[in-house]
Amino acid sequence: MSNTSNQLVINLSPHLLSIAKIRRKKIVQAEQLVLNPDQWAAFWEEGLIGLDQPLRQLMSRFSSRNSLPATLIYHSPTATTQVHRFDLNPVAAREAGAVKIRDAVGFGDPVETCVFVHGKKRGKSVTTLVYSEREEQLRTLYGWLNRCNIQVRSLIPENVAAMNTAALMAQDVEPRTAIFYLGANISVMAYAIDSEVKLIRSIAIGYQRLAECYLRMLSDGMEEASLQENQDQGESPAGDVGSQATKMLFEHGVPVGRAKVDGVELQSEVMPMLAPVLQRFCIEIKQTFRFGLHGESMPERLMVCGPGSSIPHISKVIAQHIDMHIRLDPAAESFSPTLAFGKGTLEHSIITTNSYPDGLLPDIAHDANMQQFLSRGLTVGALMALIALGGEFTKTSVRCEQIDYLINNDQRRLNVVNEFHDQRNEAIGLAMVISDISGLVSDNVEGITQWNNLLGELATIKPESIRIHELRGNIKNGVSILEISGMAAAGSDKQSSQDLNMFVRRLEEFESTDRVTHGGTSRVSIGEDQWARQFRLNVELKTALLSYQQLAHLKEGEEDMWGTP
Repeated sequence: MSNTSNQLVINLSPHLLSIAKIRRKKIVQAEQLVLNPDQWAAFWEEGLIGLDQPLRQLMSRFSSRNSLPATLIYHSPTATTQVHRFDLNPVAAREAGAVKIRDAVGFGDPVETCVFVHGKKRGKSVTTLVYSEREEQLRTLYGWLNRCNIQVRSLIPENVAAMNTAALMAQDVEPRTAIFYLGANISVMAYAIDSEVKLIRSIAIGYQRLAECYLRMLSDGMEEASLQENQDQGESPAGDVGSQATKMLFEHGVPVGRAKVDGVELQSEVMPMLAPVLQRFCIEIKQTFRFGLHGESMPERLMVCGPGSSIPHISKVIAQHIDMHIRLDPAAESFSPTLAFGKGTLEHSIITTNSYPDGLLPDIAHDANMQQFLSRGLTVGALMALIALGGEFTKTSVRCEQIDYLINNDQRRLNVVNEFHDQRNEAIGLAMVISDISGLVSDNVEGITQWNNLLGELATIKPESIRIHELRGNIKNGVSILEISGMAAAGSDKQSSQDLNMFVRRLEEFESTDRVTHGGTSRVSIGEDQWARQFRLNVELKTALLSYQQLAHLKEGEEDMWGTP
């Protein structure tokens, strides 16, 4: 979607070239030139060079000095469109649709997608419009606009724009109502159920096919000598006659009654030529809804929309062949399809609703946009760097002046600080030497086992019934172990066990003890009818860190701990 507040919108079709200047979704100025559709194929064969002069002529009517970005809506018989429904989220649906169309167009042509999701309600399936255009066609359009000094924003095929507009209309009409969008060169059938698009299809036929019937009537009335004279003078009246035929179509419409124009009875002269075109419309409508809904409920009403809905009696003729209630767009009476970007035209609907589909661009446009983006980024970056350098230089200059002022006004304190700084450096150097020595000692001397703490308190923590026979210190696998052998002699065997357990518990609670394990206990006799518990305990002692190790952690860069005076 295009969100630019000021831009140009250009419409290119076999019959018309028009330009509008847009400002905040409003048409400020619109201009158009009528083209000769017989030269349409020749224009493309010559790379649209024949349209350079008409485009420059239209652009000269705009007074804007600034180059505005332009969105081109163009008629393209080579654009490929596919409609798919996926049970996926919108992002995954876009990717799946792009994969589908790549099977048909390959990887050389650009691809875009348009997902129809209602803002208030999201259905289980997502209808996705996928479209692609041939790279050489996009290059031709891009080159044509660039030759006329027009900044290209996006290139949108006419059938894609019409399908997008019709789908949005189908989501907003009353239930069980389908849309028949009758455009200039494209017609679209769309149908939505509960704001979920179920069907959308376009056909390459529009109301210009009806205008051609009036054109043939006017051409038959022109004298051959007059045509030859105009051609000899370099003039081509076909464009003017085609514009007159279009105006007659919207003035007289489908001649269902007896009406004469310049002595010509329209019903007998024009109606036989209109009948096959109208029959084609009716057949396409019936076949689309009959075979395109895949089991969904059929619509009960058909609303004729688009610029073609303002053709007089068009709904009456369609109603004779379609088994649905036919109604016109309520706004059809106010349409002005013959004016440049007039109300009711496809371009007017897109602009006023801001419903621009994502456009296509050739590879050369993407490269140019990237180069322009990088150039702008480089320019902005250089400017910001200059501003930052200027600000930093100013800030640094001011700061230097402040420092000079402080130095000059506090020289005595600065001398003290410098002296302290020298003393601190000396202290740091000495601390580093001490740290290295302490680290060397710590690496080569193991920690101190806390033998004395337990041995000094052993007499106080043992019960009176505990008799210690032997104490043996040992180091096994780096663990300091104190082996205690002794005997618990109390008045009874039960009391001996309790005193031994109390002794073990006190050993475990002692702060220098890491763990206490039993080496073994046995019952021994110590007199007549008196027994005791002989035991052996292994007490693992904690190791205290050397005092050097804290000094060994002093490192360079820790000067801040010394402070300043």
